[in-house]
Amino acid sequence: MIFFLFIICLASTLCAQEWKVITCGNVPFFNSELQYENNPFVVKGDTLFVATEGGVYMRSETDEKLFTVADGLLSTYRITAIAKSFDDGIWAASTDNTLSKFYPQKDDGERIDLLSDEQSISMIHLIREYQGNLLVTTNVGLSRIKYSNTLQDWIVAETIRDFGAIGRNPSIYDLEVYRDTIWIATNRGLVFADFNSTMLQSPVAWNAVDLLRNRTIYDIQWVNDSMFVSTDIGVYLIQNNTALSIRSGWTHFLGVWNGQLLYSGSSGIRKVSDNTLVSEDRFISFFAASDSHIYTYYFETDSTYGQYVYNDVFSNQWRKFIAKTVPYYNLFQGARFNDNQIAIIGGGARTRGVYLSQDDDWFKITKFSYPQQYRFFRQDPRTMKIDKFGNLWIGSGGGGLGIIYAGTDSLQYFDESSETGSHLVPYSLLYNETVVSSIDFLSNGRIVLTNDEALDRQPLVILPEGAGVVTGWENGNWLRLGNAQGFTSFLFNRLIVDPWDRVWLASATNTSQPLAVYDFKQTIDNPNDDIVREFRSNIGLPESYTISSMAFGAEAILYLATSSGLYYARIHEDLNNLRFYPLSIPQSNNQVNSLTSDHLGQIWIGTDDGIYLLSADGQNWITTIKKTRTKTGLSTNRISSLFFEMKTGELFVTNDGGIAILKTPYRFSSSEQPTLELSPNPFILKGGVNLSFGINGLPAYSNVLIFSPSGLMIKELNFLEAATYGWDGKNGYGDWVASGIYLVVLKTQTGKRTYSKLAVVNP
Repeated sequence: MIFFLFIICLASTLCAQEWKVITCGNVPFFNSELQYENNPFVVKGDTLFVATEGGVYMRSETDEKLFTVADGLLSTYRITAIAKSFDDGIWAASTDNTLSKFYPQKDDGERIDLLSDEQSISMIHLIREYQGNLLVTTNVGLSRIKYSNTLQDWIVAETIRDFGAIGRNPSIYDLEVYRDTIWIATNRGLVFADFNSTMLQSPVAWNAVDLLRNRTIYDIQWVNDSMFVSTDIGVYLIQNNTALSIRSGWTHFLGVWNGQLLYSGSSGIRKVSDNTLVSEDRFISFFAASDSHIYTYYFETDSTYGQYVYNDVFSNQWRKFIAKTVPYYNLFQGARFNDNQIAIIGGGARTRGVYLSQDDDWFKITKFSYPQQYRFFRQDPRTMKIDKFGNLWIGSGGGGLGIIYAGTDSLQYFDESSETGSHLVPYSLLYNETVVSSIDFLSNGRIVLTNDEALDRQPLVILPEGAGVVTGWENGNWLRLGNAQGFTSFLFNRLIVDPWDRVWLASATNTSQPLAVYDFKQTIDNPNDDIVREFRSNIGLPESYTISSMAFGAEAILYLATSSGLYYARIHEDLNNLRFYPLSIPQSNNQVNSLTSDHLGQIWIGTDDGIYLLSADGQNWITTIKKTRTKTGLSTNRISSLFFEMKTGELFVTNDGGIAILKTPYRFSSSEQPTLELSPNPFILKGGVNLSFGINGLPAYSNVLIFSPSGLMIKELNFLEAATYGWDGKNGYGDWVASGIYLVVLKTQTGKRTYSKLAVVNP
């Protein structure tokens, strides 16, 4: 029981660490499917909110931000509708039929899952809030959701499917409630009913505006107690439940800007009063207006999505803007590059490439931005590793091997072509495409990689000495190893280097591929004395399996993420008695997708049920990280890949939502006894800032002891407390300490001590 409690506390500590999330598809565009059923724009004051693929995008005069699953309340799925609430919140709906309310100015909100279990509902189209009720339109009609004080929960009060004169289940394009009357714009006309009626589920409660029967009504807009609607034949004023034509022709959205009613149509945004063109003369469907701005979206012929534009009433100029985030889908691996940069690889027909960030500005290297490197981006990048010199190596699914040199943003690549040296070999005579799926480093820095399914049956490649560092290195000797050295198969696409510089190879795609190891016998450039070993049976592994990931823990323990679960074996110099054993993950379905180790030899395990941390000796489960209502940074519990950055202690996590970066306390410390860097010093209490113990990190599992001016120990912090939170200025009884000079002692796991003085001020 004690150990179980320790796990829970530690899990909470790690979840409280700093997360950074880069979501898939988080440029602020709405999906092209959201055409007439939804308005993806909402304006509160002069602040724009947009429903996007990656979350809810906010833009104001002074700020812009993307609210994502990392903020704890939005769904993993695409946002389909947004709406203003009567307080400071924003409502959002997603394709899993959940509703979220969040407050942009504070970390707070709620989730409502009432409609997610109704099988007949496949899409939430609109949300409106009125007198404590949520009116939600879906593919089957209108649902009214209200809060029950008795049940202390939200309930579905009623679902309306039949709207009288226009029949059942119309397509609802807009909904507004004004002075207790519900107005609904549909593809069959404009209908209305008394909001307070107890018979809303009855067709007799609904009336239609006769002149607009069987017309498509897109939008409803109130201006000074007058209601206007946009239709497929023009703009109409609704008075006394009758319609008066104001402007003819197809119109879509309505808005009020600078006191004037606007409409959008096939020739841009125009004033209803005199048909004056306000925007560019082009097709514009969506727009939103405030007193001083017009926000809309232009589809670009040379872009998949286009750009947002807005008009400032004071300058009467249209300006384009985009968000400073990774603008594409299918992000599937990230790493820290050049200290302050993040490198990410992503896929997709137009968007596959490498993305580098610095201060949230992104630089993309794709076949479109760098046409001369078109060949490298034939298929999606598959893996990347950073060498000890800071160079970024990328393995491609069709273009071979790429390198971005430290301090640069240009890419050099190598494939089967003569212009790049013909160092690699394609997998087919029909397709000149070279695949590199796995990269690792020998102890002397030499790069090893898999040239997947190479036609010469030599899948293991050793790059020349000095690769990435010495000028002209690419002209050196590229060693190609495989069948000629004794392998019976060549279908390897996973590799890892062990403490003896042996290369372990496996396949993530072929169940007949054995686990194998290649031993250079310390003579890398002389294959004549090399030894190849293949392990097909009698080592504890299932008869048929694939290996998706490998990692080494402390004491040379090799972990395998296989299609049959997690296995481990203690690897020694002598492999004659090699045997693997299954390792069951607690409270998990044991579907392991990725493994990575930190500098302590702890193993981070990515599964379909979240992230698990295994102790360095393989004996204890330290923590579990899952998607919860609190901020964990995880959009789903299904983890695709993990990468641990030793220098910074960052864990890069890839799942369906994108890249989540967890800053852990397990950063590498170059010294077993580092200097204590207390900050701030003097430490002023009650200021809301805790005392930290050094930007270079603390040695793993060290403790921090704090002694009063009289020499009494008044507080002891364990490693995670000190590295995660610091000291709040209180003693062991929870009381603020007095002013004075305190002694801070860092005690390492081996018993070494480092001392530093701290001035405490209690105002």
